[in-house]
Amino acid sequence: AGFRAEWAAVVALAVSPRAPRRLRERHERAAERYGVELVAPDLLEVTGLRHASPVPTSLLPGEPGGDTAPGSRGRPVRGRARRRPARVAGATAARVPAGRGIRVDDHVWLDATTLRTGITRELADHLGAGPVDLALPSPGTLHRTSDALARLTAAGAEPLTAWTPLTGAITRVNPDLADDPGLLLRDPEGDGWIATLQPTAWAEDAGGLEWGPRGAAAYRSSLDRPDPWAELRSTTLHVRSAADVLAELRRRRDAPRFADAAAVEEHLVAPLRAALAADPARARQLVRLRARVGFALSAPASTFVLDLTGSRPRVEGDGEDGPACDLTLHLPAELAERFLAGRLDVARALAGGEVTSSASRGRTLAALSVLTALPAIRPRVTNLPLFAG
Repeated sequence: AGFRAEWAAVVALAVSPRAPRRLRERHERAAERYGVELVAPDLLEVTGLRHASPVPTSLLPGEPGGDTAPGSRGRPVRGRARRRPARVAGATAARVPAGRGIRVDDHVWLDATTLRTGITRELADHLGAGPVDLALPSPGTLHRTSDALARLTAAGAEPLTAWTPLTGAITRVNPDLADDPGLLLRDPEGDGWIATLQPTAWAEDAGGLEWGPRGAAAYRSSLDRPDPWAELRSTTLHVRSAADVLAELRRRRDAPRFADAAAVEEHLVAPLRAALAADPARARQLVRLRARVGFALSAPASTFVLDLTGSRPRVEGDGEDGPACDLTLHLPAELAERFLAGRLDVARALAGGEVTSSASRGRTLAALSVLTALPAIRPRVTNLPLFAG
């Protein structure tokens, strides 16, 4: 219904990132109504420090010289007024560093006041005078410290990855970099900042940065290593803990197996052609069907045709013209891979609606009984390179 504060101003509301969606939406509406920030509980204190300095302890009730309250006109403060203000759980002054911090091995900085982040001057110098090709994050996405903040490719240089310094949401991406990527190299610690973050695990992640003059000195010392850019190689997966490895494995498990039609051609159509050529005996069994079987795939959208009307099977890729198909199977690309690898119970998939056919159920099952003679392709295996940070 509103706020009541005699000697204070509300500058932020807090809600846990794990709060139910309905509760979060209520907080979002309240924050919008009153024009204040909505942050994670761990960020209440650091958000406050962006607006004002901490109250000196001498002014706190119960401290020497601070045993009167504003408006008490010199009367001693009694009862509840003597109690110290409660602190946010897990947030102490030691966990709210001021100024700029550097994640030494990653060559990225974070400003505790603005929550902007970018690359160091030394990394910019390593990239050269330019031009530089940038792949920037999307606003609103949640990044872990094992996720790329930006990918940097300078002329004649290897691609490097700037890692996200703190786990949090990308609230804003520097709009000037879209028009002038070279700004990142000319002023990397000023106008060439990359993004602003809303941290979700400040207390845990802030300790991974070196702060203030001490951090700057530690960073300069780290540059004397034989290869100070080792952790920026984009061919590695950046991990800091076993939790990062599990998160990456889940991400890869849930990600689409095929990025586009070209990936379908490479990992399904081409291996099927090779398998048929390598096994003439199975190929002869297939042509008994005397039909053209189409595969209309989703995720991603693509098609290929298995032509069994000639003396030898022929596989037509996406975009090749030919006669109409006698039946067409509609299924996701991942299920097509399992089918061609001999690991899909097609009858069950048809019954469950995962696979549909343009022909009748009887005609489809009869065709599939012949297609069991297809030589199995090897499913794609994705390697997981790791770099322990």
